[in-house]
Amino acid sequence: MKGWMVKGPGNLELVSARKPRPAAGELLVRVNRVGICGSDVHLYHGTYRGPHRYPLFFGHEWSGAVEGLGEGVRGFEVGDLVTGDCSQWCGACEMCPADRNLCLSIEKTGITIDGASREYMTVKASHAYRANGCDPGLLASAEPLAVAAHACERVVRAAGGDWAAAETPSAEVAGVAAGLSPGGSHRCGAPLFGRGLVMGSGAVGLAVTMFLIDRGVVGSLDVLDVQPFRLEVASSLGARALTPEDLGGPAAAPATGAGGSSYRDAYAAAQYDLVVETTGTEPGFSTALSVARPNASLALIGFLPKAGYEMRTVVTKALKIVGSIGGTGNFPDALDLLRRKPEFVRKMVSHVFTMSEAEEAFRVATDTARAIKVQIDFGSLGT
Repeated sequence: MKGWMVKGPGNLELVSARKPRPAAGELLVRVNRVGICGSDVHLYHGTYRGPHRYPLFFGHEWSGAVEGLGEGVRGFEVGDLVTGDCSQWCGACEMCPADRNLCLSIEKTGITIDGASREYMTVKASHAYRANGCDPGLLASAEPLAVAAHACERVVRAAGGDWAAAETPSAEVAGVAAGLSPGGSHRCGAPLFGRGLVMGSGAVGLAVTMFLIDRGVVGSLDVLDVQPFRLEVASSLGARALTPEDLGGPAAAPATGAGGSSYRDAYAAAQYDLVVETTGTEPGFSTALSVARPNASLALIGFLPKAGYEMRTVVTKALKIVGSIGGTGNFPDALDLLRRKPEFVRKMVSHVFTMSEAEEAFRVATDTARAIKVQIDFGSLGT
């Protein structure tokens, strides 16, 4: 088989490799689409900050069709359309029962172990999801959708809301991963948050926007970005598009704590009951603290190495800050949205390249003024 391997920073090479065979409990998958994530771009450029290794096949956002079954696999058939977890959890450590994305023995597909940038791959059946009936191209977006849904669920639950299922998804949607509870609609009646702000309208920011609007979590939703192209997509989803200037300029009244003559002065820029920060930048985090109302909730998804701010801002506003990583546990939410509203998800995919154009795909994925979600097509598969 052929596959694209990142051999080191800036070194992407098309290589030949032996077609794998599924071991017990595994699926052999013929890869269809692979999405390029910001993590893949950083891995390629040598700027990825988390655990990783070279050389490896990249790609943790993928779709494919089952071509073979390892011994003992149940719940899948040859020809099934599938996708799977990025987080390869162990299921046995002390963290897995609470959140498998925090597994103490975790490996990351396409980052610490080989990913999907090849014609064939093997995956654990316990980490895979049947998705028959979904668009094979859009299915490669299931992983960033699940990441967004996981963050939304965490912040909703932290604020006392309910992210439980209104209806249990079918087995086709829920997959067969043991112990994964299906997602569903927010059931608080009225919106849990009055005004919401999503900072950043990349793929994950748009996915968060989709879930907050689809589930009725917020009464109104704004999306902040500097790229007009991305803001147009956010507007088409039903959000109000904002630039930093709309919030008072790039600094947006930096969070400096309880300054001025009264606490009201410290709340002067506060507008939002919910802020979801996806940019991973220090100005973004500072702005998030500034525009959050007292008792507001902040969900942090972007990887921010460090930030300089006054901790008293969090204290004086009594803010609830929730970090979130990974999407394991929320693929049912992602597949449900893909089935019901494919036109929503289609807005995320800005470019599709052929397998031979992988190097150009990375160049375009690096250009945030042009691209949102870039995919590589490894072959046309039907459902």
